[in-house]
Amino acid sequence: MTIEQINRILNVFDMEEPIDIRNRCIIELIYACGLRISECCNLKLNDVDRQQMMIRVIGKGNKERTFYIDAACALRLRAWLSEREDGESALFTNRYGERIEPGGV
Repeated sequence: MTIEQINRILNVFDMEEPIDIRNRCIIELIYACGLRISECCNLKLNDVDRQQMMIRVIGKGNKERTFYIDAACALRLRAWLSEREDGESALFTNRYGERIEPGGV
């Protein structure tokens, strides 16, 4: 995808609702870090280093990768973390507070 196409997608979200914050954060992480949708869905809260703004991803073949999150994505991630409900260990949850599934993305 081109940068213009990604920007058009990102500008769809009004950022007023928690679901828009979550969805934009998901798209930014997938794009910026080159994540598979399933990798993004499988992220847990403890996979995020909030001090250094890094994420740890377990991919295919149980291989671990680590990514720094850029400032814009870190801003969205912090906004999502302040909005999400407590209880589930998954980073991204659905409207029922359960781990989001790839089909939901």
